[in-house]
Amino acid sequence: MARTAADEAISAVLVIHHGIEECLGAPRRCDVSRFAVPGSRAADMLTDLVQQYRLLGLVARPVPELSYVVPESVRRIGAVQFEVVACEVDGSWQMDSRGTTDTADDAVWDDRLVSRRARHVLEHSPLGWRRVDVVNLEVWEGVNACPRSVRV
Repeated sequence: MARTAADEAISAVLVIHHGIEECLGAPRRCDVSRFAVPGSRAADMLTDLVQQYRLLGLVARPVPELSYVVPESVRRIGAVQFEVVACEVDGSWQMDSRGTTDTADDAVWDDRLVSRRARHVLEHSPLGWRRVDVVNLEVWEGVNACPRSVRV
């Protein structure tokens, strides 16, 4: 069965989500341009987050059962842009790396569970799918407000 551009946009949201988790797991090696269009609002937001992680010596440690994305809708909004609305659960732990690469000495900085419904604007280019913008539509702290993903 042939994949549509809408299917690809949904898959791109999932790939970008996992890529950003990996990026925040090693923020000193993170290349924001892999996930966001340079100069876009999404690139600025992710750059700020990565810089905060670097400055504070934090790394992310995803908890797979509590870190997932459930796509809800997708629509084309331009020649190469799509909007994907998704429910996301972030159960990643922010860890203080204590300035070392040894994860055995990491200490929990923040283990709050956060769920959100977000609108992602993605753009397709010869380099692949990249995020242009992301806007939180709803945020729930301390609860898993999303159905379990069947795609992740």
